[in-house]
Amino acid sequence: QEAGRSAEELAAGGPVQALVECEDMPPLKLDRAVVLDLVRMLVHNAAEALGSRGGRVLLTGRATASLVEIEVTDDGGGVPDELLAEIFQPLFTTKASLGGLGLGLSMARRVARSLGGNLELATQGRRTTARLSLPPEGGLPQVFTGDSTWAGRRGKLSAPGG
Repeated sequence: QEAGRSAEELAAGGPVQALVECEDMPPLKLDRAVVLDLVRMLVHNAAEALGSRGGRVLLTGRATASLVEIEVTDDGGGVPDELLAEIFQPLFTTKASLGGLGLGLSMARRVARSLGGNLELATQGRRTTARLSLPPEGGLPQVFTGDSTWAGRRGKLSAPGG
């Protein structure tokens, strides 16, 4: 609900209409600020996709047996299929003219995964949906070897004197 209020505040007075549809969900036992930052970033991305022409951003939330899912959907035109494979790569951006650095979605996915969840993006027609899936309770941070800079160098190091 708090993330929904944040989405509504972002849209207030502008060409973007924010709609919030959240079921009663169990409280997340994760870092509140981190989860709110993730959702705000997704809402901000959706609003940027709409641009000055405006449109609608829909924020939905629901709980499954093992996950809480938060979706942010915009009708800003969709993401072309050829870009979906690259969209989570660090430094990849379609918003260079707006000052985008190409770090938002890649960092958001890494944070979601470190919390035991995931972030996915799907386009259907003119709509794009970012689906943030998180466990209701946090555990130990998860580290993926592909995300680690150390993992890439490990095989290149040699033993002392070698």
